[in-house]
Amino acid sequence: GARALPDFAKARRILSLDADFLGAGDSIIEATRAYSSARRADTAPEADAMARLYVVESTFTLTGAAADHRLRAASSHISGLALLFAAEVLAQTGKGADASALRAKVSGLNVNAVSPWIKESIADLVGAKGKALIVAGGHLSDDAHRAVALANAALGAAVRYVKVAAPVAGTIADLVSKPASTLVILGGNPAYDAPSDVDFAKAVKAAKQVVRLGYHGPAY
Repeated sequence: GARALPDFAKARRILSLDADFLGAGDSIIEATRAYSSARRADTAPEADAMARLYVVESTFTLTGAAADHRLRAASSHISGLALLFAAEVLAQTGKGADASALRAKVSGLNVNAVSPWIKESIADLVGAKGKALIVAGGHLSDDAHRAVALANAALGAAVRYVKVAAPVAGTIADLVSKPASTLVILGGNPAYDAPSDVDFAKAVKAAKQVVRLGYHGPAY
């Protein structure tokens, strides 16, 4: 029920768990600008003062290409890995009981194979407490996101959470049967990727006023 808003400019140690924040999503321009500022040599007199990026991902992404350290993992394993990374944060920050509870939820993973990577990367994040950040892909499980939120709290991460509004009742097909006089489109291109039996272009033509905010030109 909440959305994480990380501040990459304030982070000096970042762990991305299948979150391609430099290549996908609604905030890639902000994230890229903020992350780039944290990587600039002229604003970081020492190498340790520059942002260091750890990435765990299933597909090679732009964020993975920018990583200092990258761990390839199956997509089906990353939610479990998120629990293990969060558990290690809690263990290294003196919350052993909570860490054990998270580890108990993990199954189907060869923990020994990834344990050194987890311990060393988390030790680096914990060493930068107050300037460390973990981000998780939106497709990960609810348990994974809750675990990452706990870990970020323990790290004193620069991330805030905002409540996500409940979706408005209705479907895109309703716009065709009951055209709106004013149509506001925030991102997306429904005329291109709406269901084939929905004539979205008809709804656009029926509207008296259409406002659209997006990166690319629409298909209607």
